Amino acid sequence: MDRETIVKSNADIRRNGMIFNAAAAKLGVDATKRNIRFDDLAEEFPQDKVPFLDRESIDEASLTTRQKHWRDHGYVVIPNMIDQSLIDEYIALRKELNLGKAHFSNFTPYVDHDIIRRITLGSNMHEILSEVMGQDMGLHFTLTAFHSTERGWHQDDYLNPDYVYSNYCAAWISLGEINPDAGPFEFVDGSHKWPCVRRHLVQKHLSEEFAMLTDSADGGKGHWAEFAETFVNEAYVRELEEKNCVVSQFLGRPGDVLIWHGKLVHRGSAPNDPSLERPSMISHFSGTTVRSDIGTDIRRNGDDGAYYWHFEKK
Repeated sequence: MDRETIVKSNADIRRNGMIFNAAAAKLGVDATKRNIRFDDLAEEFPQDKVPFLDRESIDEASLTTRQKHWRDHGYVVIPNMIDQSLIDEYIALRKELNLGKAHFSNFTPYVDHDIIRRITLGSNMHEILSEVMGQDMGLHFTLTAFHSTERGWHQDDYLNPDYVYSNYCAAWISLGEINPDAGPFEFVDGSHKWPCVRRHLVQKHLSEEFAMLTDSADGGKGHWAEFAETFVNEAYVRELEEKNCVVSQFLGRPGDVLIWHGKLVHRGSAPNDPSLERPSMISHFSGTTVRSDIGTDIRRNGDDGAYYWHFEKK
């Protein structure tokens, strides 16, 4: 490769993004004055509930190279996983819809657009997800904006129902050159081995007014996790500082894919130059036998592709 796709980040781990800033403005709070620590919000998962590569006692000699890297580091990178012709077709669709840097009108555009299914649900994706997760994984949530989410430090599994227990992963698909000033994906290598922040432990620190909010769409009052970011992000920052953690960035090239563990600590970093595009797609997957809350209409992309939840238009 001409350059490394995983590099050490020089970004300020305390720099907040737009989600934190918007929530703090609404709440009028200073998170640094709330003495809520990572240990107050996190729990270990029961061994009989987690994916096989997360279990303490397994035969590591039988693992593939990719499985060993996942077990040790909490992510894998697959260079050139997505063909350039698929990327070109997707970019053309975005231009046709005049999206600019914006996202599609919902979080499940793969239902309506075959090109998104072909990018995110190919046979190669199914094989790799099965290899590292040990089960069939289904797509149910896709972020398509060409800019950073700017969500602060978190583990994805804390946003899930408590019974998911990291039977969950996500894929960061690079659709162009990722400029380090555009707000790259940042993560802490090996942090999937930490305890996981839990929804019920976070919500008890929110007032009743905010704890049950689930509407973050335009015109809605917001989502509980957005308001929780005012102290959750700070709890992670303190933990990173105390552990003297090294933060890594993913600077993917067109077609490169990073798949990460549901407990890996990560963020969408705030861009140094907000005018820059960050061409990417982020797809979230859950174990198809685990997520009873999503629905029962699970389909497969072709004969050998990955699975996805189908949702009818409302």
